[in-house]
Parts: sequence; C-alpha cells; structure tokens
Amino acid sequence: MSGRILVVDAADTVRRVVRRTLEEVGHTVEEAADPSDGLAIAQRFVPNLVLLDPDGPPVGALDAAGLCTALAGISNLRDAPVVLMTAGDAQAALDRTGAKDALRKPFGRDALLTAVAHALAPKNDTGGFEAIGPDDPNPAADAIRTHLADWLTELVPEAAATLGAALEDVPADVLFTKVEELGRRLPDHPEEGELSFHGRLEHVGLGDVLQTLQHQGQTGVLVVRSSDGKAISLCMTKGAVDLVLARGTPVDLRLGRYIVAEGLLDEDELAPLLARPGQGLLGRRLMRLGSISEEELNRALARQSSELVYEALRWPRGTFSFSRFAIRPEAEEAKLALPMTSMLMEGLRRVDEWRLIEEQIDSFDRVPLIDVDVVRETPRERMQPDERTVLDAVDGRRTIREIIATTHLGSFEVCKVLYQLLGSRLIRLR
Repeated sequence: MSGRILVVDAADTVRRVVRRTLEEVGHTVEEAADPSDGLAIAQRFVPNLVLLDPDGPPVGALDAAGLCTALAGISNLRDAPVVLMTAGDAQAALDRTGAKDALRKPFGRDALLTAVAHALAPKNDTGGFEAIGPDDPNPAADAIRTHLADWLTELVPEAAATLGAALEDVPADVLFTKVEELGRRLPDHPEEGELSFHGRLEHVGLGDVLQTLQHQGQTGVLVVRSSDGKAISLCMTKGAVDLVLARGTPVDLRLGRYIVAEGLLDEDELAPLLARPGQGLLGRRLMRLGSISEEELNRALARQSSELVYEALRWPRGTFSFSRFAIRPEAEEAKLALPMTSMLMEGLRRVDEWRLIEEQIDSFDRVPLIDVDVVRETPRERMQPDERTVLDAVDGRRTIREIIATTHLGSFEVCKVLYQLLGSRLIRLR
C-alpha cells in the first residue's frame, strides 16, 4: 500500500536515505528538518504517516512532542500515525510524544519498510490478517487442513497419507469448530484460547505479524512453523514476550548453550543433565538442584527467546497461527516481559547482516583455512575475544558447522566473525 509520508529529522543524511528507500517502493515523500517546518508542510501535504526524530532540538516553541500534539488537534491530520526514529530510549520517547511506534536508529531497509507497511495498513480487529471462522468468505480451509495433517502425523506417522486424504473431505465449518479442541490435545499446542488468525510467511512476513500483535497489546501464543520442520511458540502478555519455546531448531539455540555462555555452569557439569532429558525442563531441574537461581535462569531464557525470534525472522516460508488468550505453563512461570519493539528491530537488523554474510558464506559445510602469513602479522591483542575463539577453532579440517559446535557460540556470531576474517584475508574458504 503506497502513501504520502512526511519525514521530520534534523539530519540531512537520514532524510535522504529514508526518502530514497520509500520512493523506491512507490511512496510519495516530503521532508522537514524540524518540527515547526514539519507542521507547516503537514498542513499543506496532508500525510498518511509521519516519521519523526524525537531527539532533535526544538525550533521556536515546538518540539517533537508538540508536533504530535498539534497534529492530533487538526481534523485531517489526527488520524495520521506517527512513527519515531530514535537513537535513544524508544519507550521513553513513545511515552513523551504519544507516538504509535518507534524505529531504533540505525535501522535497515527491511525494518523501515516493515514499520511503514504496518502503519499504513488498514486496521481491524485482527490486524488486517485473515480471520478464521465459518462466515469468512475465504476461510483458508486448506491451510487449516495442512496444520491438522501436520499435527496428526506427529501422533500417528504411519497413517500420514490416510489422514491427509481424509481431511480433504471435511467441511470447512467442521474444521473451524474442532481445530481448537483437537489441537489442545497435542503437547506443543497452547492451552485454551481462541484461534484468531493464521497465514503463510510467504504472504505476510513475521515482522508484520509481530508488530501487529505488539501494537494491539495482544495476549496469547503465536505458533510459527518453517517449511523445513522447525517451530517456535511465542508466548506474550499485552504485547510483551513472556517466553519463546522451540522445536527442531539448531543445537546452538538450545538453553544449555546460554547457560554455559552466561558462565552459570561448564559443559562437564551440564552433560549429565542433558543425558537425562526426560526428567523435566532443564532450567527448572537446575533450579531444583540449586545450580542456578531464578534470576540467572531468566537471564539465559531471555537470551534464548530473543535469539529464537531472530532466527524465525529469517524463515522465508512457513505458516503462523495466533491463539488469543492461549497460555503455556512454562511462560506463566517465566514471565520475562521482553519488549517486542527492541527484539524486532534487532532481529531485522540481523536479517540485513545475514544477507551480507551469506554472499560470502553460502554453506555451513564449507571449511575455513587460515592464511598463516597474514595471521602471523596480525597481533592477537587487537582481536576481539570472539575473533580469537573462532580463529583458534579453525584448523583446516572443521566445517563451519563444526566450528559452531566447538566454540559454543551462536551461528550468527560465528558467521559474522568468519565474514570479518574473510574481509581481513586472515582466512579463506575451501
């Protein structure tokens, strides 16, 4: 959806980059260097959206908060949402100005376009997504059948073909009536709740979904499934993230790595517990043993939850479904209350970085090789700790996948270091 967008920022570079990015996708853009100029242009231009730097110096009596107040008092401007572009405390800026959303500087192209697309999207009770119900003229029953087939196949894998065929003949209204009842019997389905909307990641990006849930202050569980079998359940209360649970994700995204990374336990202490996975959740078992405190566990869970969201934002294909007011007991215990905005902005920034990294590192099965002469001329004390750790793991035989396992760093951290080492010609890939 294209629109008229006013960009108010004291920095010429920011205005120029934002304008070019938005005009490339069809928006009409006007610029202002300060809130006073912004108000004058807004009354002439009548924007659908205002992108505003809340940290710039006021001109005359008008600052960013004053501009928001002035816009709210003008009949043909009061409905134009304001999205902040801030390098400071986003929540404080939102509280001060009353704006609807905030982008954390520096932000990438995807983060900007995601925020703009959401702000300009028509609003309704389901955030513009496809509602599930028997009266929906396009109920997307095929997608629900796909979900049911997946769930049932997990329970009875030998009957996969029969189950899939049987679901073809089930009327859509029966599916809508039974989907929650059936789903609640499965171990990874959220308890209770109202299945509110669903869709495919190819059609609606996960960033859009998360922004909608955050803006509406939703409470419930969002289940996201990738096309290759990975899944996360994102549990939230009033738009904040209480916990993210996962299934089928890589080893470097499991809780044990974050417990070791936080220095709470070493690998030898953790190994016996990992060998007995059937005796309850790892974090709670460690608390019962007195190995870690609740505060330490929550710190590790916060890191893991954030990293799982960053990973899911990269999934190009898959499905999502949101169950309003659904609960997961693990999330009720954790109650991390992580802010969605900062998590989403960091995740989209990483997506941009991954695209650059993948231009050089196209497979985790590649083997890095050290250039001995260049390494010898590079003082180790100038390297960051992660760079030294990764470089020490490069032995000419280990693949990138094996280096990730050996260093106990995340795949993003390892690949980012390798990308930098490639740029410095300290290593090459075989």
